[in-house]
Amino acid sequence: MVTTLAVGLVIHGLVPSMGWAPAFALGAIVSPPDAVAATSIAQRLGLPRRAVTVLEGESLVNNATALVALRFAVAAALTRVFSLGDAVVTLSVVAAGGVILGLAVGLAAAWLLRRLTDPYSSATGRRGSCPRRLGCWAAAPGRYFSSC
Repeated sequence: MVTTLAVGLVIHGLVPSMGWAPAFALGAIVSPPDAVAATSIAQRLGLPRRAVTVLEGESLVNNATALVALRFAVAAALTRVFSLGDAVVTLSVVAAGGVILGLAVGLAAAWLLRRLTDPYSSATGRRGSCPRRLGCWAAAPGRYFSSC
């Protein structure tokens, strides 16, 4: 969120004719870090798998935060109205919903993987990583949660 604000401030400073809302929308678009690049670098450095997993999760949280910031920046640009209170409530709901949905999908995937005869089969990937992410991704939009 700090990077989004910083980019918005710099963009507005460089292009004063651009309003604050479009400047912050641009900040929300360019500020989230690339999760794939971070994961690749962490693995090359030989970080433990748990640390890489934490970095991947942190990237998802950053992406979700940026999506909420983008939503409010675009809404503010279109309506010329912004409510910090509404933004905080929406971010809290999205974050809580993402955690709950992520836990539910993770528990369901763990339950399913325990019942497989070969948990390392090519159908499930590395301990079901791909199916878990796909399940989260498929369930999240219909429930208003950005990611899990």
